[in-house]
Amino acid sequence: MEEELKLFIQVWVSAIISVTYCYYLTPKIKTSLLRLLSVLPVCVLFLIIPIFFSTVHSSFTIAFFLSGLAVPKLILFALEKGPLFPLPPNLPHFVCFACFPIKLQKKPNPENTNHFPKWVFALKVFIFGALLLQAYHYKQFLSTNFLLGLYALHIYLELEISLTLIKFLVSITLGCDLEPQFNEPYLATSLHDFWGHRWNLMVSKILWLAVYNPIRQWRAKSSEWDRFFAIFATFLVSGVAHEILYFYLTREKPTWEVTWFFVLHGFCMAAEVALKRKTKLVQRWPVNPAVSRLLTVGFVFVTGVWLFSPQPIRHGLMERFINEDLFLIDFFNQRRLKSSDFYFFLFLCKQRKESRTDSNTDITEVVEPHFHEPYLATSLQDFWGRRWNLIVSASLRAIVYTPVRRVCQRVMSSDYAMLIGVFATFVTSGVAHEVVFFYITRAMPTGEVALFFLLHGVCTVAEVAAKRTAFVRRWPVRPVVSWMFTIAFVNVTAGWLFFPQLIRNNLGERCSNEISLLIDFFRSKLFYFPQ
Repeated sequence: MEEELKLFIQVWVSAIISVTYCYYLTPKIKTSLLRLLSVLPVCVLFLIIPIFFSTVHSSFTIAFFLSGLAVPKLILFALEKGPLFPLPPNLPHFVCFACFPIKLQKKPNPENTNHFPKWVFALKVFIFGALLLQAYHYKQFLSTNFLLGLYALHIYLELEISLTLIKFLVSITLGCDLEPQFNEPYLATSLHDFWGHRWNLMVSKILWLAVYNPIRQWRAKSSEWDRFFAIFATFLVSGVAHEILYFYLTREKPTWEVTWFFVLHGFCMAAEVALKRKTKLVQRWPVNPAVSRLLTVGFVFVTGVWLFSPQPIRHGLMERFINEDLFLIDFFNQRRLKSSDFYFFLFLCKQRKESRTDSNTDITEVVEPHFHEPYLATSLQDFWGRRWNLIVSASLRAIVYTPVRRVCQRVMSSDYAMLIGVFATFVTSGVAHEVVFFYITRAMPTGEVALFFLLHGVCTVAEVAAKRTAFVRRWPVRPVVSWMFTIAFVNVTAGWLFFPQLIRNNLGERCSNEISLLIDFFRSKLFYFPQ
């Protein structure tokens, strides 16, 4: 289990790196074909990754999040479609929207999203944890049909609870409203209502964008047959995707029962839509909602037991799901996880969300980043002033630069006052870094770090002065060239003056040892699994 956890973390780190590559590179490519080719290696990686896991929860999570959703999202993104287009405002948003089954809620409708009180979700958690999982201890006394009903309820509740918690945490982290993944599917009054408006809505939207919509737009003038074929093709693709998902979980040859389940539902839903649109009898005498709800849920349950459930039951998937759920519960019980701590965490998250809502301001617009891609700097002024450690830059600007410039403006021109303010800021930063190095090394300052900032201060002042000359304004340096010179100058001077003191006092080795010790500590304390 410990190796599985390590692999799980490594996979998510690789996924974040891969999606970051797509975020920066793909939008810069002009043609759709080249953009598609640029994301294909990432898609292939995401399709292969689930094979390396042994637990069903890990395999299902990676297969669903990365293989099932991230792959079509990235393909649609390369074609300038889908939930990732237009490009999200920053990298964290892009990574979350690509890797998680979430979608930004652009026009929230409180009447729909908050139709049910919050205690309904708490009731579902209670049913799943306190009743459903405990009932499996007595399954030898339960009938087969009752167990099948429990399995169906298990799949639904575990999916909705886990996805809702992910949505809640990501919403708090990003500071934005997200669309729900489920909308009480047990209240569906038709197959169209069940699959289109209530069950696994993120997957429905992806299938609509990737399959249904292109088929409907294939011809300029679509007909009812095109609608029928688009619905049928969407369910067929969903069936094949579920067969691949089952292969990830079972490692067995597909039996195509799951595909037949979706083919049957696609045919019935297409017939249902055609019947509602073309038959005057249905339009004149609509079916009572209670009756249609009973027929819909009954049809989904019966066909699910007939075609969807046999394959996971044959290969023991439900047993493995149940055992892993019970194992996790025992694990948290052994770790003595206090419910008060959990509720306190939820309270803090709620307070943060309410404060954001009351202020009517997106939290991503309030909290500024600390770094802004410093490796893309095209000048020293750009590097130190706009990209590197921006909180420190803002503090030095307020504490040193602005006061020095105001004082100097009384006795000299504003240009010279600005240059002196810049130089004084770097001198102060150098002295502050010497103090920090003394705290860390307990060694007598050598002045090398202060000299590093003194040199950069002189060069930044010279750079700012040179930019004001007519020569530089008339013949500006190309961004690629200035970028290369800036990064090279920072690295060379840092290797010459900044790092020697760190190396002499073995700070790098001490940092790596402490990080390794910290990782081992958390792994032993938090990720301990009983043998």
